[in-house]
Amino acid sequence: MLGGVNRQHYYKSLGVMAMTELLDPPQYEKLVAGCRRIGLSERDVHYYAEHITVDIGHADGWLNNVIVPIGKKHPAAMEEVFFGAALRLQTCNDYYDGLLAALQSLGGSLSSHSVPPSE
Repeated sequence: MLGGVNRQHYYKSLGVMAMTELLDPPQYEKLVAGCRRIGLSERDVHYYAEHITVDIGHADGWLNNVIVPIGKKHPAAMEEVFFGAALRLQTCNDYYDGLLAALQSLGGSLSSHSVPPSE
């Protein structure tokens, strides 16, 4: 985290963390559904299944107990918070683009694998 090594990035790191908590639950829902679909046990998906709801509370806490009070006390800091949020969104975009490129590079070898349809 940027704020861990340099306090000048404190507000950016708050934006990064808020985005992480907001983005994770829907991703975990997809991950858990996919893992269950291919037969993984509840023990295997426990962490992610639990964090589908836990991180919703974390996101609410970050927004209402951290971001909003800072915005009220230091309105100019919100630009940095928003920048941190944008950084997190960009890293997600880059990550998923990288995954897509890796899958596409597999080319024809994917056609030999059977993937169960989603429900």
